[in-house]
Amino acid sequence: TNLHRKVTERCRAAENAEGLRDYTCTGLVNDDERWIILHMHDPFMSDVDVTTFLSRYVEVCEEPRRIMDRRNVWAGNRQYRVKLQADGRSPDGFKHPPATFAIGSSRGYLYYRDQPPFCRKCRGFGHRDADCEVTECSKCHSRDHSTRNCNIKECSLCGAEGHLYRQCNRRNMDYSRALRGEIRLFGEDS
Repeated sequence: TNLHRKVTERCRAAENAEGLRDYTCTGLVNDDERWIILHMHDPFMSDVDVTTFLSRYVEVCEEPRRIMDRRNVWAGNRQYRVKLQADGRSPDGFKHPPATFAIGSSRGYLYYRDQPPFCRKCRGFGHRDADCEVTECSKCHSRDHSTRNCNIKECSLCGAEGHLYRQCNRRNMDYSRALRGEIRLFGEDS
């Protein structure tokens, strides 16, 4: 990926040159696009809530595709096409979603190409649990406790402070909109 990035930068720099002015430089691989495989241990967690959570970290390009096993049974796996957001502080220049997470009491994990190592202890990137030396809470930046033991209320769906998932007004938005009659759910007659 570093070679691809260098070649792309050189092409973009040369785009304004006389011979390339009428052309757009694109590669065969977009550095920022990924196919994410996401697994929720709770298969009843709605696609809307999972997509809302994922949207905090990446731009979701299309609806999730449910991955079935060889007996055509769904076990909670979804596939997303996403675009990573730029982040100048990250070594590879992108903001990454956490490899393990929880939405309310439902736990999940995800993986994708070129995913950086993820620490479940400090919830940071670039190292694993066994190598973690971080002694600061990533939510409130206190050195008195770890992120896992922080008492700050933070919604696991939208990321806002002051409420939890069960009180989140972004939770399962399609269901609440259907109750108000704003949209029809699948299978409802006109």
